[in-house]
Amino acid sequence: MTPSHSTLGSIVLPFGKFKGMALDDIAKSDRGLLYLDWLVGQPWLKGNLKADITAYLKDPAIADEIKRLIKEDEE
Repeated sequence: MTPSHSTLGSIVLPFGKFKGMALDDIAKSDRGLLYLDWLVGQPWLKGNLKADITAYLKDPAIADEIKRLIKEDEE
C-alpha cells in the first residue's frame, strides 16, 4: 500500500542541498520541485526513498506544477 500524500510529504531528505527538509517544504519552491524531479531521475537513488519521492511527485497538483516549470524552462 502506498503511503498517503500527507505521510509522504513529511519524509525528510537525509542528504543533498535540501538535507533535513521535508518533501512538503522542499516542494514549496520552484527550485525545490525541480530538484525533486531531478533527484528521482538519478540512477544512484534507489529503494524506499526513490519510491516515496516518486509517489509524492505523482500527486496531480504537483505533477502539473512540475510540467509547467519544465515547459517554462524550455521556452
